[in-house]
Amino acid sequence: DGAPVGTCLIWHLSYEDGLIGAEMGMNANNLQGCFSLSNPISVVRNDCTVSGGGIVINEINSNEQVELKNTGTTSIDISNYWLCNFPAYNRIGTLTIQCGGDLILDPGELVTVITNFTISEGDGEMGLYTTNAYTDPTALIDYVEWGTSGHQRSPIAVQAGIWTTGDFVPAFSSTMSIEYDGTGDASTDWTEDMESPCGENLLVTPTEKETLQLRLFPNPATNEIQLWTEQESIYDGEFRITLYDIYGRTVYTATEDKVSIKNKRIDISFLDPGNYVLRVIGGGSRLTKQILKL
Repeated sequence: DGAPVGTCLIWHLSYEDGLIGAEMGMNANNLQGCFSLSNPISVVRNDCTVSGGGIVINEINSNEQVELKNTGTTSIDISNYWLCNFPAYNRIGTLTIQCGGDLILDPGELVTVITNFTISEGDGEMGLYTTNAYTDPTALIDYVEWGTSGHQRSPIAVQAGIWTTGDFVPAFSSTMSIEYDGTGDASTDWTEDMESPCGENLLVTPTEKETLQLRLFPNPATNEIQLWTEQESIYDGEFRITLYDIYGRTVYTATEDKVSIKNKRIDISFLDPGNYVLRVIGGGSRLTKQILKL
């Protein structure tokens, strides 16, 4: 903690008494004595202060609307920022504002713009750039892809440290949107919900009492998977269970209450062999798990 920007090497060292050279400021190549030194792991310490400050993509829907939010502590002019849904690009200052005051976002402020490109709920990507240098990872400050992984700008987002190779948000319904929970850079930080342009994303905040720690087994599976928990929940609403194929298409969906979800069995014998994603949301719980159907 507190180390400056740069690269460091980390080793595992085992040694007997009498080792010389294992002091602060010494060189690992100059150790003397009876010891075993592993190969090093390189750790790159990046400057996490990017020019975009705290601007994030907060919500996307298939009405060509993208909501942006300033999660930082200073006002930011986003008029010269760019949205990318390859192969289409929009400079934000040229777009129509659906709701929100202007393109100078104060801390916590939201704005929704109408893009000039088609947004497909079944498959797509959205990148937020500070400039139109689309292959430069330092210009890409936020990113999400849905439906499938490996879109055109996904490798740039991985280089920028804001996405993970192979990760994607499941496809969403045409009457819904995908909303960001404000906590990270993974598909699990996005949830399908009702459209709410320029409204805060009303995602459930987990608490210790409300959260069910769900388990899924077996994995890989053949004919059946089972959800199980030992805990009770004070949440009396519904838990939504959705199973997606690798293209983000819904192949199974169901709703359960806090009693029936405690030992829920799901028949998957009708599915072809392959990879699927199971997502359970409700009562402060969110289980997202990739499963393999044999």
